Amino acid sequence: MADTLTTELEAVNVMLGTIGEAPVNSLSGTLPVDVSTAVSVLKEVRRKVLGLGWWFNIDYEVQSTLDGSNNIVLATNVLRADLTYPDPNIILQQRGVKLYNGKTQTYVFTQAPKLTLTYLLDWVELPEQARQYVMHRAARIFQARTVGAPELDTAAGRDELLALADLKHADSDAANHNIFNNYGMARLYNYRRR
Repeated sequence: MADTLTTELEAVNVMLGTIGEAPVNSLSGTLPVDVSTAVSVLKEVRRKVLGLGWWFNIDYEVQSTLDGSNNIVLATNVLRADLTYPDPNIILQQRGVKLYNGKTQTYVFTQAPKLTLTYLLDWVELPEQARQYVMHRAARIFQARTVGAPELDTAAGRDELLALADLKHADSDAANHNIFNNYGMARLYNYRRR
């Protein structure tokens, strides 16, 4: 059975194709400069895209834990941490892998709040819609940085927009968004019920 998901190697080869370079057979060992640059751009774009938060890389109501110093230390693959429920005593700020309370100007917490966490996932963990968008966005950026041909940028931009539309459609379907499953509406609804 053929692999149906775009591999990282295939994504890099698409990127190389945008500048007229021949595809490569592997991403291991010593790589030519263009291949190494393509891999770097692909990782950069994956980090940026996943930082936006999608249905597949966000966990809700994650119970945080306090360490021995009453600090909250996040896993190294957490791109963003937000309070799941607002707390007037906490203005949450992520500083590296530690959380900081801007209200009290300290890393020390008296309680371990529930968090909404956005994760940086490895390529193999991404759904196909995300792989396609990351690949096409990375291809456009890679082409612009290495060749900078406006006519190629237009074609790559069109592919990127189509892939983004597919990703947003999949996100909308999977996340089951509606006006009631967001904090702003919940807060308004609860306020009016009082």
